[in-house]
Amino acid sequence: MAEIELLEGRAGARLVDCGVKVWRIIDHLRRWDSEKVQDYLAVTEEEIEAALAYYKLPAYKPYIDAKILLEDDALGRYPKSELSEVTHG
Repeated sequence: MAEIELLEGRAGARLVDCGVKVWRIIDHLRRWDSEKVQDYLAVTEEEIEAALAYYKLPAYKPYIDAKILLEDDALGRYPKSELSEVTHG
């Protein structure tokens, strides 16, 4: 199984062999299928499975979700429901 190491806290965990952070894999899996994520991030199916297993652990999931939320905010990616509240609220 692919090995994960902690860097920069629980949200900064990364896959040892390829160096891709777990949160990036999870973030892309929310929008794309596994095959596209593999191609885009140059990761294997085994590495995706390891990232998902890490993400599903209760001790790590909230930190990954928070990291993705902060990254989305920094990039201006907001849920449509939030945008309508801002423009119509």
